[in-house]
Amino acid sequence: MIVKSLRAGLVSGMLLFAHPAQAGIFADDLTRCLVKATTVPDQIGLMQWLFSAISANPSISSMARVTEAERAGYNEKAVALIERLVMTDCRKEAVAALRNEGPGTIELAFRTVGEVAMRGLMSDPKTSAAMGAIGKAASEEKWSALAKEAGLAPPKAQ
Repeated sequence: MIVKSLRAGLVSGMLLFAHPAQAGIFADDLTRCLVKATTVPDQIGLMQWLFSAISANPSISSMARVTEAERAGYNEKAVALIERLVMTDCRKEAVAALRNEGPGTIELAFRTVGEVAMRGLMSDPKTSAAMGAIGKAASEEKWSALAKEAGLAPPKAQ
């Protein structure tokens, strides 16, 4: 149950549009500990694991060349990292969260770890530029009309 919850939390937390969830004080403590204990290389490892897992989807698998051996390696590294974080670095907080708020706390905590890792990945200038390129193709006129219909002031010209 906990492993299934952890897997769901990692995946949902690492996606850009994760749903907000309510956390109690113990989940908050666990989340803070996990975020503090996760280094930049750890975050990169989690993103590599996520990318390798997503790239297995037949709809996008032709866009990335991740071998099954590489995917297995990313899985092993991710498990080692997650187990280090929960079993060693933040064990006290994990036990308290599980005892007081249940196994869902692991999922909630790793959602935030994923969001922090994603922000780090997205802050790279090349990634930001690639993500920002979509704005060049978007219709300013259509978006302005939508904002106006919603009662929002149009953005100021720069």
